[in-house]
Amino acid sequence: MFGKLLVIVWRTLTSLAALALLAIFIVVPLVVYFGVFHQPAPQVSANSALVVRPTGSLVEQAPSGVKSVLHQKLSAGDGATVVSNLIAAIDEARRDDHIKKLYLRLDRLNGAEPGQLQDITRAINRFGQSGKKVIAWADNYNQARYALASQADQVVLDPMGQVTLPGYAVYRNYFAEAVDKLGIKIHVFRHGKYKSFAEPLMRSDMSPAAKEANKAWTGSLWQIYRELVSAKRPYDAAAVKQYADNYADKFAELDGNGAQLARQSGLVDQLKMWSEVAGQLATSHSGNGDKLKAIGADSYLAAVNARQSSQTNAEITRIVVAGDIASGRKNPNSANSRTITRLFHTARADDDVAAVLLRVNSPGGGINASESIRRQVVKTQAAGKPVVVSMGGKAASGGYWISMNADQIWAEPSTITGSIGVFGLIPTASKPLHELGIKADGVGTTPLSGLLRKNHPLTDRGRKIMQSDIDYAYQQFVTKVAKARDLSRSKVHTNAQGRVWTGRAAKRIGLVDHLGGPVQATQALAKLADLKSGQYRVRTIQPPSSLDMAVQNFLSTHIQADILPGWLIQAKQGSTAGWLKHHLNDPKGRYARCFCRVSQAGLD
Repeated sequence: MFGKLLVIVWRTLTSLAALALLAIFIVVPLVVYFGVFHQPAPQVSANSALVVRPTGSLVEQAPSGVKSVLHQKLSAGDGATVVSNLIAAIDEARRDDHIKKLYLRLDRLNGAEPGQLQDITRAINRFGQSGKKVIAWADNYNQARYALASQADQVVLDPMGQVTLPGYAVYRNYFAEAVDKLGIKIHVFRHGKYKSFAEPLMRSDMSPAAKEANKAWTGSLWQIYRELVSAKRPYDAAAVKQYADNYADKFAELDGNGAQLARQSGLVDQLKMWSEVAGQLATSHSGNGDKLKAIGADSYLAAVNARQSSQTNAEITRIVVAGDIASGRKNPNSANSRTITRLFHTARADDDVAAVLLRVNSPGGGINASESIRRQVVKTQAAGKPVVVSMGGKAASGGYWISMNADQIWAEPSTITGSIGVFGLIPTASKPLHELGIKADGVGTTPLSGLLRKNHPLTDRGRKIMQSDIDYAYQQFVTKVAKARDLSRSKVHTNAQGRVWTGRAAKRIGLVDHLGGPVQATQALAKLADLKSGQYRVRTIQPPSSLDMAVQNFLSTHIQADILPGWLIQAKQGSTAGWLKHHLNDPKGRYARCFCRVSQAGLD
């Protein structure tokens, strides 16, 4: 009897364990799916106000699959916002009779690139041209936030806030002296007078050529920004400059009351807390006297997508290249050439795809990886499917390499592009190894054997080979651009040499065809593909996401040093070695990569 009782107890426990496993592996995922992934689409009231509240930084595409859910549900407001989603929501609301007003709540927007800001301001202006009002609010306006707010009919600031417009700057750390003290030799090979990406390893200060180029394009960005924010405000571009130039003195005169300074300068119209603005929203009325109901951008897009049904199979496929262009294993913060290649294959193989919109927001990267993507553009065109490039905040160096053959290139006036130049890096550490008593010795079968090993000084033969390789890559870059853009080689060389241009300047010298955002680029692409308005859909294709990549991206983005030990953060992603491994991994050590990052309030 005792033995039978033990058997009954054992079977009961095993049954409970099986049920628990069933719940873990089947029931729980189903609950999560229907509770998170498969929520019913919200309804849009007949009298609604669209509330757009961008969060974190602006990005070109959301992480896919599980990664996206982790990002949206667990980021707690410090994640990222997809540019195309904001544009789509605002444009749909412009045509939607249910939406009466647009509210821009900008207190969570951390940063954005100038070109991305222009993409969104175009959408805000289109909304305003429909006759509907736009109201903007923030607790503080940095440069990125104010670019969007300045397009509103009414700009509201928290009474404790301020508007800071520091302009644009390029500052870098220079490591030449530190590298010398460590005994490490960094051998830099480059072609292009203005190709300054590797300068911090070669110098202790910015070169005159780099200062000349950086001053030109940052000055152009600042001029474009001042024109942008003054277009709908009661002041001109010169007044914006005066506001920034005299800010310290005026700020002190008002005893640090930045909100009052912004009000007196005409940058804002009212000083109110968000609760007061929200109260106005709750009590405001539509044309028929009904109170307005607020709906967020994400909920609004979900409702729009649920009620829309495509009447055609014709499709424009949108492929995004964002971040450093690299080969090898996929990294969440880079554009992997193998992945992009597969996306182009998918677009070419799909008979419903009539054309490809290539959205580029990249400073470049490895030449081999960039050339792989450029070849996919050419193959897609040869398959009878036109390709148009829409440049975002930047499409420079390798970002321009992959764009050059497109049927059309569209950029915003403040897009950072060009930087047609090449460099290579060979570090050697023979001196510090020697001082540690570590010697290198061996034999080889030819003069090339062990030529570029890191534990031995670089020989004249090695320098000759590397410089020749870089020179050849540069000549290939210039030649390909000249052929693709139908320009003389001498003209391309004059405007190349690693020099950075704004989109406005790039159009003037023939590197860009048109100035405009992704909406205009898509319309032009539809015309090339002989697709009429309303007879096609635009779909972004992304690579499938894995759980491993989701966890890696979430940890590296959201778990800070106060939670994990510093050495682990460095090992995961933050260390220079990790960045070099994933981003500077060209098989021949040749790079078309631009240091074209500007510092401003909300962007670094």
